[in-house]
Amino acid sequence: MKELVNAYKIVQYGTKIGMQFGMALLFLALGIVLEFLTRGAQSVGSFYIVLSGMFLYQMIVSSDISTLVQSSPYKKKIQCTYPLLAVIPWIVVTLAIVCGLHCYFASTSGPDGYIEQGQQLIVLGLCIFILMVYFGIAYKYFITATVVMVIFVMAVMFVVTGAYSNEYFVAPSLGFCVAFAWIAAVLGFVCCKVLTNLLYKKDLSKLAFRGMTRK
Repeated sequence: MKELVNAYKIVQYGTKIGMQFGMALLFLALGIVLEFLTRGAQSVGSFYIVLSGMFLYQMIVSSDISTLVQSSPYKKKIQCTYPLLAVIPWIVVTLAIVCGLHCYFASTSGPDGYIEQGQQLIVLGLCIFILMVYFGIAYKYFITATVVMVIFVMAVMFVVTGAYSNEYFVAPSLGFCVAFAWIAAVLGFVCCKVLTNLLYKKDLSKLAFRGMTRK
């Protein structure tokens, strides 16, 4: 708990926190609107809701570009521990809300809607996993991480949509899809932590912070 408090305290030292909080609120608002407009028929809204919490990750890591932090004994924690520690509670809460919404939408729709809600949860879980892996790499290899993330997200959309469109595909139950989303998120947390530790000694990517340091 003490480390979690420290993680949130460091947020105030991030770069352009006003802009980043504004972006987080924008993604959250857009996600909520899209989720209800589409009634969970698309994963974009739910993904935006979860993504809004990742700005905390960026705010904490952005504090690492200051010379004060570079000489601080907390430097490694600011790169490898505090960002992930700060976003996990947000992702847990938002994912729980999103899963609840999709279950509600499924209960108020027909058989096709039931299957569709499960499909979106599968896509959401895979996208959260990819997102966490991306954040584990992005601040060291920004361009590579971004290209890989886009490719994998597109591949997920293509493969899952193709599978559900196949007449011989047996759609898993909604309960399985909910469990899958949670397992994918947890695996994403683990991969993010492992990657940040492995890449800790690599130099920070200037491109990752270019927009935040520009006056």
